[in-house]
Amino acid sequence: MKKVIKIIIILLLIVALIIGGIFIFKKFMNKPDDSKEPMVVEIKKLDEIKGFSYYLYDNSTELYKELFNELKTVLEADTIDESKYAEELLNVSNSVIVYNLLAGTLENEKEEIDESEIVEGAG
Repeated sequence: MKKVIKIIIILLLIVALIIGGIFIFKKFMNKPDDSKEPMVVEIKKLDEIKGFSYYLYDNSTELYKELFNELKTVLEADTIDESKYAEELLNVSNSVIVYNLLAGTLENEKEEIDESEIVEGAG
């Protein structure tokens, strides 16, 4: 009689573990419900530099807005000072690199460099 009770308890534990495993799988491993509408965020274009495809959007940082306006001033002049244009582009790219470093986004974009890609004597 005691042997039958032990077998029943073991079977109940196995069934409980299987049901628990199925529950955990469905809760944590199941794909999200496709019937839900995706969240759409509209980003408005505030300004652009015509002829150069530079745009300023409403979600841009204050630093980017400031750099965009400086670049716009340089590019909308009657004659474009190429050294000033290059300086402004360098400011924008440096700011983007620093922002990405601070935001930690560059960690996800690391790229392995093969020895054959290194140019000897460069620098």
